[in-house]
Amino acid sequence: MNPIRMEVRQFFDACQEQTIETLLAESGLLIIAGVQLSDKAFIDLAQTFGEIVLPSKQNQNHQYQEILRVLPTSNVGRGWHTDLAFRKNPPRYTFMLCRKAPKFSGETLFIHTCEVVQHMTSSMKARFANLKGKYSFHTIFSQKLAQRGMELSEKQRQATPDTTHPLLKRHPLTQRETIHLHEEYLIGIEGYSKEAALQQINELYRFVFQSKYIYSHAWSVYDLVVWDNRVLLHKGNPIHPCQTRELDRILIQ
Repeated sequence: MNPIRMEVRQFFDACQEQTIETLLAESGLLIIAGVQLSDKAFIDLAQTFGEIVLPSKQNQNHQYQEILRVLPTSNVGRGWHTDLAFRKNPPRYTFMLCRKAPKFSGETLFIHTCEVVQHMTSSMKARFANLKGKYSFHTIFSQKLAQRGMELSEKQRQATPDTTHPLLKRHPLTQRETIHLHEEYLIGIEGYSKEAALQQINELYRFVFQSKYIYSHAWSVYDLVVWDNRVLLHKGNPIHPCQTRELDRILIQ
């Protein structure tokens, strides 16, 4: 994949000219270096694209409720995923602003799923186009909380019901086929036994996660990375124990 690298002025001009959504839909990923924004200015910028999705209290790590601070100790983003893939209406865009960058390690990896679909055989594409993935946030997150001696509240359960999504979707702007998945919260396939679903899911994973599709972004301080969550999959690489990294994330509905 080929992300679009932009100067700060180019980015803000594109925002004002309202061409930014088209750029995101096509390339999937924008990288803007040297974006020195306060927390409030970052929030103001992001919400010009739409409604901000508030992170859960357990994962926030930030004084502003709109921002999720991703720290080296954060247990988020370690598997390939679309952000909040388990929701009925996952967010459209992800904004990530680097506050502290490691000298090495801690990269974020991306896969442009439209490119992956283009390389599928017609029979493979037809098969997965007819499959709906089953996602369960509360099943998996309850297990995580149990390890910390905590429980998911009934309010949280009701707010995150199980959902189904087609594994292959069409982007509303480009009509190109994309892939919707989350390694952690995808627990099955509608109409399939657990064993049969696992076989299908693992086949899809083996095809999608090939190294030839992966772009690796090494962070620098004040990098602003924006991506279309309907197009890209991403995951974080581990950070070396002697390094540190702070990324501030905002999701847009």
